Amino acid sequence: MGKVLEIANEIFYKMYEGERDRDASSTIRGFLFQDLVAISELLKEDTERIFVEYIEDILVVKKDTTYIIQAKYYPKGNVKKKEIIRELYYQYLCLTLLGYKSKVIPILAVYSPVTSKKLTLEKMKEKYIEKDEESKPEIPENIADWLKEYVYPLDKEEAETKCFQEYAWNQNMQDFLDALEIISDYKAIKDYRENVADELGKLDMQGCLIDDFEKRKNIMLGLAVQYIHTKYNDNLTEKERECQRKDFVEYLEKNLCTDEGKCIGAYLNSVVIECWEDIQNVNTQMTEEQENMLACIRDNTMKWLSELCSTVDGQYRLLYTVSNKSKERLEGYCSKSLNDKCGMVREHYDVIKMFLKYFWKIIMNINQDLLKENVSEEERERLTPQYYINQNETKYISIHFPEDIVNKAAILASNER
Repeated sequence: MGKVLEIANEIFYKMYEGERDRDASSTIRGFLFQDLVAISELLKEDTERIFVEYIEDILVVKKDTTYIIQAKYYPKGNVKKKEIIRELYYQYLCLTLLGYKSKVIPILAVYSPVTSKKLTLEKMKEKYIEKDEESKPEIPENIADWLKEYVYPLDKEEAETKCFQEYAWNQNMQDFLDALEIISDYKAIKDYRENVADELGKLDMQGCLIDDFEKRKNIMLGLAVQYIHTKYNDNLTEKERECQRKDFVEYLEKNLCTDEGKCIGAYLNSVVIECWEDIQNVNTQMTEEQENMLACIRDNTMKWLSELCSTVDGQYRLLYTVSNKSKERLEGYCSKSLNDKCGMVREHYDVIKMFLKYFWKIIMNINQDLLKENVSEEERERLTPQYYINQNETKYISIHFPEDIVNKAAILASNER
C-alpha cells in the first residue's frame, strides 16, 4: 500500500510541475464555492486526502478511486463548458500517459440555472478536441520528460492542444466520457453554505468550548475555510499541500476546543461570507470581473480578520472601531469567557457588516484599473485590507488611502462615545 501511495504521489507531483506556473495567480477570483465543495469532500468518511488548486480545482483520493473535480459557480448561467471539458480531459489524459493505476473519475461540480448535459464522442472531437485517432499511439517510456519539455512550459490552452495532438485517441476519449460525472444539483451558495455548516456542526468535538449549535457550526465553517486557505500557498512542499481528512478533523477539534482567537476569527469569517451574500443579492448587475474582484476582497478580508482577531487585543480593536456601545461597556470584553466574547461579537453583527460594506466599496471604487485579464502580484496586494491599514495605530482600525488628501481615516458606526 505504501509503494502504491508513493507512486501516486510521484505522478501528482510531476503533473503539478505543469500547473505551478499556470495557476490562478494572474486572475482575480475568489474560491468560496470551491472551498465548500472541498470541505464537503473532507466530511465524507471514505475520503483519505484531497488537494486544492493543485492539479485541478480539487483532487480527491479515496481507497480505490481518484476524483479530479472542476468546481464552478455560475449563478448567471454562463457555463464555459468547452474550457472545462478540455481541462478535465487534459488532466485525465496526463494521468493515463503517466501510468496512474487507480480508477479516475472526472467531475464537473457546477451550480448554474443552465443544465449541462454529457457529450458524445463525436461532438467532443468536433468541438473540443479536434482529434480523430482510432488506435492508441505508442507512449514512450520518457513521457514525463516529454511533458516537462514540450507541454508544461506552454500556456494552458496551448499545452492542452499539444498533448491532444500527440496522444489523444478515441478509446481514451470515450473512457473519459463514460467516467465523466456532471453534478449540478448544488444549491445557491447561501443555502449550500448553510448545509455544509450544518454537517460540520454534527461532528463530535470533544471538549468544545462553544455550547450553542448555531454559533458552533458557523465557527466550524470559518475554521474549515481557514484550513483550506492555508493550502493555497505555492511555497508549501507537495506533502504540505495535502489535506488529510484526519488532519482536517484534528484541526477543527484543536482550534474549536482550545484556541479562543481562532474561534472568534472563524466566527467573523462567517460574518464576512454573509456580508458578501448581501452585496451579491442587491447588486445583481455586477459584471463577472466585478464579482471576481469582490470575491477576492472577501477572501482577503477573511484572512485579515483571522490574523487580527487571533489576539484579544485585536478583537477589542475591531469592536472599538465599529461599536455603538460606550467605552465603559466595551472595557469588560477582554476578561469575559469565550462564550460571552462570542455573544458580544454577535451583538456587533450588523455594524461589522456595515463596516465591511463601506470598506469594500471604497477598495473596489479606487481599484477599477484592476478589472482586467491579468493582474500582477503587486496589484493584487491592493485588494487586501492590510494594504490600507495604519499598523502604527493599535487602539482602533485607522485606514490610509494612498494618493488621497486624507492622511488617515476610520469607518465608524454612530455611537455613544
